Amino acid sequence: MGLIIWMAFTPDNWSYLGHIHNERPSGFFHVNQSNATASPAQKQFGVFTPQVYAAGVEAQIGVEVANLKEIEHQFGSYEKKKITPETQTLLAQKIAENAVNYLDSFAFELRDNNGTPCRLVKMDLVTKWYDNLLQKLRNNPNWWRK
Repeated sequence: MGLIIWMAFTPDNWSYLGHIHNERPSGFFHVNQSNATASPAQKQFGVFTPQVYAAGVEAQIGVEVANLKEIEHQFGSYEKKKITPETQTLLAQKIAENAVNYLDSFAFELRDNNGTPCRLVKMDLVTKWYDNLLQKLRNNPNWWRK
């Protein structure tokens, strides 16, 4: 058995925060008002504990007792995924390729004092690439595994 932790900023819009069980008896759950997407598993809870967050926003916390297999089937497991050196290398390679391809598309050529051509990019493009990369990771954290 385990406990599913729910949160609602409005009484009819519950969102999943996480779950705990005997092998993972505690956890930190990311909370923000924008993660309030309605779940098909919305439930009416018998007891609510109101919590007040920054700027006076009130939220309700719900706790549901459920079978661990059902929880893991519905929400996935917290089992730690081993990060191998190969995985780290692949991620670094994909990020570097993404940066080179993006920045190269904006590059222009100048010649140095010896007449040797140099390809250059404006520094603000590096910031723009970084912002784009972060957005891509927010939208799909596994984009680099394709």
